[in-house]
Amino acid sequence: MKNIWTICIIISTIYAFISNNVAVLVEELLNVPATVLDIAIVLVTTSCLWNGFLNIAKHSGVLEIIYKILKPVLKLVYFDVKNEETLALISTNFLANLLGLGAVASFSAIQAFKLLEIENDDKHTASRPMIMFFSINCIGICLLPMNLIALRMKYNSIDPYRFVIASFIVGSISTIIIIIIDWLRRRLYE
Repeated sequence: MKNIWTICIIISTIYAFISNNVAVLVEELLNVPATVLDIAIVLVTTSCLWNGFLNIAKHSGVLEIIYKILKPVLKLVYFDVKNEETLALISTNFLANLLGLGAVASFSAIQAFKLLEIENDDKHTASRPMIMFFSINCIGICLLPMNLIALRMKYNSIDPYRFVIASFIVGSISTIIIIIIDWLRRRLYE
């Protein structure tokens, strides 16, 4: 990947010299750090805000209530997971992903994956729950993608929420497909 970026930078620089646009290139190079800082501030503050909400939800017992609501569905998908703490972490991860908070979801995902690894008998091969968790986590079914909404607001999008319904539908369909594929694989190969 670094080779691709190196080639792009070299070609862009050569093109800037050939087309007499060196001033534009230098101006953009000087603007990039400010743009990156603006994006980082939006993402970090949004993540901190929602991480705070999740911590309040955890300490007030709301996450426990959400876990109890999600538990029947989690038991269907992760039927071979015995550890309640693992299911609670998967529930927290699902909730954070549902809110579009990938950075916040990462902590519970790492903790859940560590517990799934402990339950895994074959340490050289991922277990079925690990594969399911990884797949569903990567799809990231998202009801309110807060980071994307915040970025779209930051850059004055006309309708920062316009993509939310389509994103949720695609994520839901993808999650259902993953569950069906797992079900078919178990029926055919186990």
